[in-house]
Amino acid sequence: MAPSVTGLVLTTEFPDGAPADGSPVTGTVVLTNTGTERVSGTTGATPAITLAQNGIVLWHTNGPEIAMVMMVDLYPKESMQYGASFTPVRCEAEDDSGESFRDNLPPLTAGTYVVSAAIDIMLDVPVNGSPEFELITGPVESVSMG
Repeated sequence: MAPSVTGLVLTTEFPDGAPADGSPVTGTVVLTNTGTERVSGTTGATPAITLAQNGIVLWHTNGPEIAMVMMVDLYPKESMQYGASFTPVRCEAEDDSGESFRDNLPPLTAGTYVVSAAIDIMLDVPVNGSPEFELITGPVESVSMG
């Protein structure tokens, strides 16, 4: 994904060594203003999470979302955190067409995966020529499960 012109970046913080048994793994996602201007607006309550291996998405956020907003007001170098989680199971294309994933998806095997986050922000005032509504992402981060 292209960097945000606002300077906002999302990074993930999940524990290494979580069991690969299909149980949810909780962590945080950090929204940081790496730009030179104050950024304010609103986002959803939780970012979307994607879990992948070898370039293939194995799991992603799905199902109903909490209908809450988070206020964002970050000066340069400031950050805020969101609670986040992923479930180390393998979903398939058929799971994307339903309201939520099927029950009893197979757990992933022990190994190293990458996790990423994304969230939409509705800006109070566009920054550096940004659109009023922007998707914020960040780098993928490795997470080991075993």
